[in-house]
Amino acid sequence: MLWFARKPRLRISCLPLGLFRELFEERSMGFEDWIKAASKLKLDGIELYQRYLETIRPSELSLFSDFLRVKGLRVSMVMLEVDLLRPEEGERRRQVEMVGRGVDLARLFRADLVRVPISWPGGMIPGEVLEAAGKRLDKASQYAKARYARLAVEGVGGTPVGELRALWERPKVYVSLDTAQAIRSGEDPLRVLRETWDRVVHVRLSDLDARMEPVPLGEGVVDIEGMLALLKARRYSGWISVAPGVGGVEAIREGISLVREVWQAV
Repeated sequence: MLWFARKPRLRISCLPLGLFRELFEERSMGFEDWIKAASKLKLDGIELYQRYLETIRPSELSLFSDFLRVKGLRVSMVMLEVDLLRPEEGERRRQVEMVGRGVDLARLFRADLVRVPISWPGGMIPGEVLEAAGKRLDKASQYAKARYARLAVEGVGGTPVGELRALWERPKVYVSLDTAQAIRSGEDPLRVLRETWDRVVHVRLSDLDARMEPVPLGEGVVDIEGMLALLKARRYSGWISVAPGVGGVEAIREGISLVREVWQAV
């Protein structure tokens, strides 16, 4: 597969969770501001969260795509807000259409990876629900394949990654692994990484303390060094995203430095 290579190259992206208040609540930072900050941080790319584009007219999207390239940045993954587990037939169709629009957005921004979040309250997902979601994923992945893109499922809201096996084992469906989400669902991110190895295409590093509160990378319970050591040992050359939940730009800078230092050392 293309994201595994003999000489793994570290490619760092970012989801600025610690800046979400400024971006989405206070509106004191816009998408353009974040692009400029990401460029100054010398990131290789950013995750393109759907909410970044809320205030951008469709006619301006291509300008932002060009602006990213001018700033030396790529989009590691387009992050959608969809729900393929919705029970209503009409709503199911709409969610699949939304994934399709996400694929189109990814191609506009010269990306090939689209995250499909899966959230189910209460842990175990009923088999019939997974089967229905799988059919929707099959339809969406066919469209993604035709557009030279890939779909990656990610358990959110505490949904265990293992519960999604029936989805990520389907043809042309992959795994986006978030270390903090794994911890919140009671999973060991290292175990999940080993289990889903041949399907993992995107890894997001975020950290939590023992109370499940976000902390800067390396200050919590997530084994950052162990994750990076395994990724490097297995010749992973996909995207590694830095996503500290607190601390703003400085926490991102420190997270990037930590990842680079550990990657060099392991």
